[in-house]
Amino acid sequence: DQVRNAIEAIALPVGSASIKKKSKFNISLNAYVGGFWGNEYIADKTTKKWNQITGMAAPLGVNFSWPLNVPFKEGSISAFLSLIDVGAIASFRLNDDSTANLPEVSLQNIFAPGLGIIYGVPKWPISIGYTFQLGPALREIKAEAITVSDRLNVRWQFFLAVDIPLVNFYT
Repeated sequence: DQVRNAIEAIALPVGSASIKKKSKFNISLNAYVGGFWGNEYIADKTTKKWNQITGMAAPLGVNFSWPLNVPFKEGSISAFLSLIDVGAIASFRLNDDSTANLPEVSLQNIFAPGLGIIYGVPKWPISIGYTFQLGPALREIKAEAITVSDRLNVRWQFFLAVDIPLVNFYT
């Protein structure tokens, strides 16, 4: 409820994802929520450091968007600078909605800077994206504890997600 209320308080109204598809250029603070598939380098492992991963994607960052008129009329293309990724928290909540409180999570645990390119599907607030990012230190959440890595992890991922513009900086 708290997350929903926070998003409703700052998020732009429903339909705002179309701004980047209809304006000549747009800069926004944007979130995406959906599923991903990719590969991740986990520095803590002693063998086979690169592994396939799937899960919940929930990056938040700054989007630089342009409309696409050819060949995908009414779509958009965006350069995305990710800042944080709360995918582990979102995955935990989907699997355990009866838990009253999350274990303590700090900004360091969800900080995941990266770059991506994202295609906004015409007429729908759905996006298909590719990102390369430093993986967040937060590895896993369970009701009793969190797993955090103190080593540098990187990952690339493809995702399919709902496009949630939060704040427009420039249109």
